Amino acid sequence: MTLRILKIDDVTALLKVSRPTVDRWVSESRAGRNDFPVPFSQQRRKVRWTASAIEEWIERRQAAQSPDNVPTPRQTKKENRHRQERTTAGLQRHGLGRHQQGKEEA
Repeated sequence: MTLRILKIDDVTALLKVSRPTVDRWVSESRAGRNDFPVPFSQQRRKVRWTASAIEEWIERRQAAQSPDNVPTPRQTKKENRHRQERTTAGLQRHGLGRHQQGKEEA
């Protein structure tokens, strides 16, 4: 089995996106905001990925978009409630949000 190496032009052609889009995805991935593969080599403008890393990422994206993975209304409601609880907890932890207004007035 031969290890295939992809250049930035190969990745942009394969994904049908522009170079700035790939650069943004890499930056976001390094910051932990998405799961795009980080290149294993990056020297100036020589950016390289393994073909298997890009192919696995494509498969994950396709699986996430398949009709089998569409959440039910109940799952969506539960996820939204959980997201709101986490947001409220984060605001409280930092002394922000509506809960502080009542304390300040009292």
